[in-house]
This record gives sequence, C-alpha cells and structure tokens, in this order.
Amino acid sequence: MLGAMNRYLFASLAILLGLSLHGQAVAAIYKWVGPDGKIVYTDQPRPGAKEVELPKFPPPPPAKPAQADKATPDKKADTTAEPAFPGYKKVVLVKPEEDATVRENSGVVEVALELEPAWDPKLGHKITVSLDGKNLPETYTAPQFQLQNIDRGSHSLQVTVNDAKDVPLSTSNSVTFHMKRQSVNFVQKNPMMAPRVDPPDTLLQPFLSAPK
Repeated sequence: MLGAMNRYLFASLAILLGLSLHGQAVAAIYKWVGPDGKIVYTDQPRPGAKEVELPKFPPPPPAKPAQADKATPDKKADTTAEPAFPGYKKVVLVKPEEDATVRENSGVVEVALELEPAWDPKLGHKITVSLDGKNLPETYTAPQFQLQNIDRGSHSLQVTVNDAKDVPLSTSNSVTFHMKRQSVNFVQKNPMMAPRVDPPDTLLQPFLSAPK
C-alpha cells in the first residue's frame, strides 16, 4: 500500500515538475491529505492545502538555428575570385599611322595597338582585322602583329578586340594607309632601282683574310 502511494506521489510530482521545466505556466503546487490518508498534489488551492516550494530552474536555452547542409554550396560570393574584366577604355591603331605610305615589296604591314587597360595574355583575348571593309580570316593574340602580302594601293584598316569566347569587346579607329610595292617588270626595266643585296660573309672571307 505504501509503495503504491509513493509511486503515485512521485508520478504527480514528476508531471508538475515536467510542466515547469518545459515552460508551462504553473503558478504553484499544493499538497493536501485526502480522506483516505493519501497525499495529493495539485495546482488548485483548497482549504487545508499547503503550497509546496518548487526548485527554481533556469529558463531553457533558445533553440539553435538549423545548420545548413554541408553538401550545399555557400551562396555568398567568392571573394577570392578574380573580378570581371571591365572592358577596354581605349583601343587605338598607332601603326600604321593615318595616311602613311608603306614601302614593302613583300607586302608586309606592321600593325600596333595602344590599349587601356594594357593587354593581358591571361585573359585569352583575340584581335580580328577588317581590311577595306572585309574581315580577314586570321586572328591575333598580341597587340603587335604583321599583315602579309597586302596588295599595292590605298587600304582602310580597323581592328576589333574580342574576348576568349569571340564576343566583341571594343573596336579601334579606322586608318587609311598606302602600300607601295615595286613590280617585277619595274625592277627588270630599272635594275638600278632594285634593292641592294650584299653578298654573304662566306664569299668575302677569302678576300678579307688574304695577306696584304
């Protein structure tokens, strides 16, 4: 009988203490003895009941926010990534100059660009050339290059800088130049106008090393 009564008391106290631990509003607990001699605990006051002093527990800690899945990539921007290329502020043809005359029998034309910002080969940018309004098939990966076998006469030249995916970034100014090439017939008829070709040193060596 006593064991059953003790189990009943412990169960009642456990329920009330559990409510207080979980933040339930329990103003007070009262103890009184029933007609059958059993001790009863309740939260309702009644005549003859005595208030039980409960131990004071600290409030429960706030719930922690759910942790993100480690497999989920961080949505924040990668501060270590290189900034996007801002574009060229300046793309200017400095060679050949405007209205320049190029005297080259083989038809080679030197081309040079002035860029701002400076050329960075790591970006993989490419240069395409428009000659007399027609795009040449070649692409160039440096701001100084040569055009080969350009015909005699006046030509207009313009270049475009493209990114690594061949998307145009900026186009230069247009320059007009004049190519002067001597024809084979002209040289045959005017041998004195032919370019001077010096003999190689191997042919001159016997004469240079001969004793005086």
